[in-house]
Amino acid sequence: MQKSVMAFLLYSCSVVVDAQVRITMPVFCGDTETWINNIQKEYREQPAWTAVSDDRSSVYMLLINEKTHSWTFIKFNEQIACVLSAGDNSKLIKE
Repeated sequence: MQKSVMAFLLYSCSVVVDAQVRITMPVFCGDTETWINNIQKEYREQPAWTAVSDDRSSVYMLLINEKTHSWTFIKFNEQIACVLSAGDNSKLIKE
């Protein structure tokens, strides 16, 4: 009985580990300095959060406008910035 339970648990774990999800979405890219400056100027969004990728090849940044609640999420390096997503109705959960 224990072997059956253990085999089921191991099988269940392997299924979860092997599961993959593929997402297709449009991504808009351009010169890093230009993109960040344009977002700040046009939408008056300011950096609210940044993080460096594990491999140190790029930076993620969330820019928000506290008055209009618009937001933009970008990934960039020294040369290229890509807008991963953007929207409105942002809400700061934790300060």
